[in-house]
Amino acid sequence: MPATLTFDALSFNPEAVVETIRNHGAVLIRRALSPDAPTRARSSLDAFHSALAERAKSEPSEAERAKFILVNGLSGPNLPDDLRRLVAELAGSPVMECVAAYLGKADTVVPVNHFLFRRRSVQASQALRDAGYLHGFHQDHDHIPGAFPLNIWMPLSKVDASCVGLSFVFPYTEQIFPQPFDVDDYLLQNQGTIWTPDVEPGDVLMFHRSTIHGTYADTSKPVTRYSAELRCGLLKDVPPAYVNDVIPFARA
Repeated sequence: MPATLTFDALSFNPEAVVETIRNHGAVLIRRALSPDAPTRARSSLDAFHSALAERAKSEPSEAERAKFILVNGLSGPNLPDDLRRLVAELAGSPVMECVAAYLGKADTVVPVNHFLFRRRSVQASQALRDAGYLHGFHQDHDHIPGAFPLNIWMPLSKVDASCVGLSFVFPYTEQIFPQPFDVDDYLLQNQGTIWTPDVEPGDVLMFHRSTIHGTYADTSKPVTRYSAELRCGLLKDVPPAYVNDVIPFARA
């Protein structure tokens, strides 16, 4: 595994962060944000799920929707205030120095429908296992346009050995693999390793869309993990179908 993947927002070089992403696919920036916005988003996510569960008791369509969200996450427009609050928090943080160094100093946007809130509980892991998946390792090439090459992942709760974390596969590759991804074969063929960092609200993980990442469907982890994630890219590269579904991230 690469020696240095973790940086401190209080003392880091954005160029070093970008070089690490380009060479190894992912970085962790500690204390990049105030923990307030992530913590508020977690409360909003719980409230949404509670209301959905109540409706699902009497409405079959809501019950199906709850099953889908359990596995796939909740799209950002369902929690618009928290989406904009987190984007604004990131835009005013040292993370943006890294985004500008990576993408270039130009107008940058976030596609709202690819902003996801996730609540990974034991039930979510069991649903994945019931569907035949022991993990969710993948690259973001099937459903997300290449115009949004940089991913930002934020924990909304503490992530440690008590819950499932976000894992990254090394060595980094830009080769595109079909789904489902055979992580065990990749690790064997490439003498690879798995990195699953412990993180807290306020920390930020940044990684390229080609980076192999995912979560194990481990039902032995009792604590629910909360997270939010977004993709970003340059406004000038946005496909026509997305022009009405992006919000500003940074201005040149």
